Amino acid sequence: MESRLTKILYIAYTVLTGLTFSSIFIVYEMASVIFVFLATSIIFLIFSILGRNSKVDLRKFGIYLFVGLLSILILSLINIFIMNNTLDMLLCIIGVIIFIGYVYYDINKIVNYYNDTDNMAVVGAFQLYLDFINIFLKLLRLFGRERD
Repeated sequence: MESRLTKILYIAYTVLTGLTFSSIFIVYEMASVIFVFLATSIIFLIFSILGRNSKVDLRKFGIYLFVGLLSILILSLINIFIMNNTLDMLLCIIGVIIFIGYVYYDINKIVNYYNDTDNMAVVGAFQLYLDFINIFLKLLRLFGRERD
């Protein structure tokens, strides 16, 4: 029962996220969205392969990634009030780096440390989904062309 609920919640979240992010197609040119999606997919694939094949125990890097993520969140909230474009661009670049690190970290963690339960599979899928979405959004903010 718990496994079914976990899957239903994951699917509901992905559907809601898809609906929420459908506005991307209104704001950005289609060619730009496709280019950034392909770039994100390639980056995700490369770092997934690296994380899958890494023999290094990456669990100790999780805390550094988390601190980086919290720092980005706090600085982003501050930037809402000061509206500094340079800081926004810097936060996007650092965000891409942090979420690439999360892809590497999460894949390594899933392959080496998760057991084979259905809930762990859904948790791993959720973590990778968030990594992909965040890389995509950061790259879209950096390289996406807005519609006129």
